[in-house]
Amino acid sequence: MLAGLIAPRGLLSIDKNRYQWLGLWSSLGCMGPARLIWQAMGVADHMGYSLSIDNPHCSFPDQQKEDLLAFINQFLLGKEVNTTIQKNYPCISFNDEPWVNWQVPTLTR
Repeated sequence: MLAGLIAPRGLLSIDKNRYQWLGLWSSLGCMGPARLIWQAMGVADHMGYSLSIDNPHCSFPDQQKEDLLAFINQFLLGKEVNTTIQKNYPCISFNDEPWVNWQVPTLTR
């Protein structure tokens, strides 16, 4: 939910699953519920999440390049592009029901 404090601004969370110490589960657990804040504000496309498959440490995976460029183009360069990005390439699931026991409200800015 902490990540939601910057809503409705654009945020792309980029993660990888190869290194457990980088916080895969905490990232999934934080960014999934945080995205509900953007959803409540009617701008779910302003918050993206991209989790890559195995790639070397300290390198940026090619499969996430388009995700990053979409957010740069939309929120830094002002171009109209699709930023509805919720990619979980390794298809890892996280059950957020124990922490999200509420319905998404409709908020106004």
